[in-house]
Parts: sequence; structure tokens; C-alpha cells
Amino acid sequence: TQELAQLYAELDSFNLTVTHDLRAPLRHLTYHLSVLEEVVGGENAEIKEPIEDMREVIQRMNRMIKHLFDFSRLGQTKINYVNFSVHTLVDQVLESLKDKLDAYGAKVQVETLPDLYADPHLMKHVFHNLIGNALKYTQEESSPLLQISACTIPHEIQISVADNRV
Repeated sequence: TQELAQLYAELDSFNLTVTHDLRAPLRHLTYHLSVLEEVVGGENAEIKEPIEDMREVIQRMNRMIKHLFDFSRLGQTKINYVNFSVHTLVDQVLESLKDKLDAYGAKVQVETLPDLYADPHLMKHVFHNLIGNALKYTQEESSPLLQISACTIPHEIQISVADNRV
């Protein structure tokens, strides 16, 4: 309806404003980090590492803000249902996370996964988040083992992403 479209437009406008306002302090911090680096000198090892750490935190915060904005728009996004291979999609996600998996010394076991009728773009986000979180919350002294499997029960497919964390 027209009323619903108006509400979505207002919500979208609000979300854009909030996103912009949340990013403004991050842009300010980025600018001051650049000035600090110029004044102190980029070769000063005592300052260089904390500056890089702060830049990484700013980038992570920007990604979080973007994800929140994207999430806020999910209700307005048309879901594109198609048949696709979950196994191929998981392989793509694992490839995109290869550096992170290697850095954690993670092992991944992928069982036979079915084809699915769903939105592959949304499913890719789901797998990326599940696997990324399994790595993020791993104890530093342990090598993570991720197991990705599926089983069929009447009228549904259950897909599992499990790890060896306690």
C-alpha cells in the first residue's frame, strides 16, 4: 500500500541519517590519526603500531555500522529464491575466509550438502557469519575444528555448522 511505502521511505531516511551520524566521529578519528602520524612521523615504531590498531578498530566499527544498515533493509529486500548447491556456496565462503582460517589453524570438515531452494545471497551471509563467529570466539590456544553437515527430516533440511569450542 501507499502508506507502507511511505513508512519504508521514512525508515530508510532515518537509517541513512543514523548511519551518517555514527560514521562522522570515525571520519574525525581517521583524520586526527593521519595528522598524528604526520606530526610524529610514520617511522616511529612506538606510535605506528597503536595507530594501525586504531585504524583497524575504526574499520571494524565502519563494517558493523554497514551491517546494521544492511540488516535494517532486509525487510524491504525482495528474496530471490533459486535452486543452488549449498556445497558450492560453502566452498565459496571458505575460500573468502581462507586467510582467517589459516591464521587460526582451523580445520574444516564439510559433509555432503544438498541443493536448496532459497536466496543464495542471504545464505552466503548466514554461512559467512556462522563460520566467522566460530573463528572469532575460539580460544587462542586451540585449533578450531568446524564441521558443516546437513540432514533431511520430513519437509525440511537442517544444516549444521558446529565447532569444537567448549
